[in-house]
Amino acid sequence: METNNKKVPTIRTVLVPVFSVLIIFNLILVVLILKFNESTRILSTTMEKTTELTEDVTSLLAGSSLLSETSISFVSKPSLADGSTNTGPLIAYITELNEKHRGEDIIKIFKDVNADSQSLNYLEAATSNANMMLDYQNHAIGLVLSIYPLPPIPIFDNIDFYEPTTEELALSNEERLNLAKDLVFAKEYGSAKFYVSQNVNDCVDHLHDLSNEKIHTINKELDIIKIVLIIHTLLITSILVVTFIVIYQFIIRPLNKHTQGIESEEYLTNDSSFKEVCLLASTYNKLLERRNELESKLRNMAETDTLTNLANRYAFEKYIDNISKESNDKSIAYILFDVNYLKKTNDNYGHQEGDKLLVRASHAINECFKKGDEMNCFRIGGDEFVSIISDITTEELGIKLEKFAIVQKENNVSISFGCAYSNSLKDTSIKALMREADVHMYEKKKDMHKNDVDRIV
Repeated sequence: METNNKKVPTIRTVLVPVFSVLIIFNLILVVLILKFNESTRILSTTMEKTTELTEDVTSLLAGSSLLSETSISFVSKPSLADGSTNTGPLIAYITELNEKHRGEDIIKIFKDVNADSQSLNYLEAATSNANMMLDYQNHAIGLVLSIYPLPPIPIFDNIDFYEPTTEELALSNEERLNLAKDLVFAKEYGSAKFYVSQNVNDCVDHLHDLSNEKIHTINKELDIIKIVLIIHTLLITSILVVTFIVIYQFIIRPLNKHTQGIESEEYLTNDSSFKEVCLLASTYNKLLERRNELESKLRNMAETDTLTNLANRYAFEKYIDNISKESNDKSIAYILFDVNYLKKTNDNYGHQEGDKLLVRASHAINECFKKGDEMNCFRIGGDEFVSIISDITTEELGIKLEKFAIVQKENNVSISFGCAYSNSLKDTSIKALMREADVHMYEKKKDMHKNDVDRIV
């Protein structure tokens, strides 16, 4: 075996500097990504905060309007036909009065989130006018109640209305009623109501202006980060290209030479190779095997719904695409399912119970409509599922649907469905079947809601 004393680079000599540069670039990339994520988070938080504050402010206007309407209703009609006190508007008034969206509550919320002074000024002005309206309402209601006293109802306990003065009590009942009406129809009262609305609207507009300004600034920052990311990616790509050239020159070519030497059973020269090259083949095989395993796992994760273990929407769209491209005359059934009462379950018992309902629904669908080892049952949305069965007769489909009605009861679940069937896709299209099934399911869903209403009635 001939050798020479020509000095050659080692893997350490070549790759360590390259990897060092790549590590530095990757660290910079991580910082950019973190910055991008942080800016995105701030953007989302800004939008959510603006929405929440807007809802809080508008609730002040809504509450003030409701208090005004109910108090005017009571003052305008304080008694019923039988002469008893008209407590309906008063109950609504007191119920709204106890809600936690009075001006002072909302001002505290604004201060807790460090809202700007202009927003607080608008809010405090609206609150001041709303409180003035409350004083007028309380005065007017107190005058009416001096004529039509409150009945012993628990909701009226611990509620202190205005106590008329001696001079007011000296007035006749009709004069007191007219005085109460004058209070809630007074010009000052109307002005206060107008300024509540105006200040609330001004506050909302101001909040939106601040939000839009901040969003604009963040978007500009995000655009800059995107440009930097693109440039950074190009630099990394260039380094990788140079690295590939180096690897080809100092590793791949020596490996080819070694391969030829092994095939011809000759001694391998070490004049241009690395001592580590002999380990690459076995290491590569292990890495390749590991990579294939990871790809298989990732593919399965990408196409499987984590909650129900059914195929997900991505798998469904691939399946539909493959069916559309195929040219065959096999029969096909398309069944669209919609889980009933999911929202009611989530609202009344929590999302954990809602998830359990979806799991039971998926078990029922999979048990009745799964075809062998084929993944033909899909969860395509929150409460929507699909099953596609090819090469099936109408009799077989009918048996499955009868079984499905039984399995629903066994799994304690109610599922509306729409079914479309064709003897061959040559006579129709999968899109047409999807539309037909959707129409049928909508009709069943509509009938179900009608039956629910009928039962309630």
